[in-house]
Amino acid sequence: EGVEVLHWPFTRSIEGHIEDHGREYDVIVLSRYYVATKYIDCARRHAPPLVSEAQGTVLTVTRGGCDVVHAEQVIHLKLVGKHAHRETALAVGDQVSFDPLRRIVIDVLPRRTVLARQRSFGKQREQVLAANADRLAIVASVASPPFRSGAVDRFLLAAHLGGLEAILVVNKLDLLEPGAALPDEIRACESVLEVFPVSARTGAGLEAFRARLARSTAVLAGHSGVGKSSLINALEPELRLETGE
Repeated sequence: EGVEVLHWPFTRSIEGHIEDHGREYDVIVLSRYYVATKYIDCARRHAPPLVSEAQGTVLTVTRGGCDVVHAEQVIHLKLVGKHAHRETALAVGDQVSFDPLRRIVIDVLPRRTVLARQRSFGKQREQVLAANADRLAIVASVASPPFRSGAVDRFLLAAHLGGLEAILVVNKLDLLEPGAALPDEIRACESVLEVFPVSARTGAGLEAFRARLARSTAVLAGHSGVGKSSLINALEPELRLETGE
């Protein structure tokens, strides 16, 4: 199947036929060895190439390569050719085309969105933290560590510049006195973005937060200690991420 055998009279040009119809065949077999010798280069030029290509999402970036998820499998790919030694050009969430047989990256597809920060030292340039996410969940806490409005502002600006929708997730609601309202500086954020008070420890507010994340790709970002890993474990217990607690 997919093989065409050409028994060709000498009075007609086989090269002309391949020129006109060569792309219709997966493999072209020339039945007379002397004809094959003469026209094999022509057949190779016009037969359709055997292309092995797939698409995956970058999970981690390593030295000289990256791990991608494709068809529910994690595959390690090498960076070669124009992509060699360019690990910093990749980010989690990037969509790449790759050769599943040779396991190499072919190309990095255009990004829909980016979450990036500007380096504060040396030559100023953008450091992409994540690509192609729909939403940035800015994680803060009511206490331990204290709420930092400046950090929220910086993340909010990064989301706006990168094309992501931003929401504010205020964790450790259980540290408030029973019945106490959110501090004024947190409530002030409600005028500019959606706020989700939650507790990863007790589960309070998690259902509303989970519903907001449904059918989307989200990035959780925030200072150390606010409970990002604890929140993920509360939403997806099977992941069992290590936490600082």
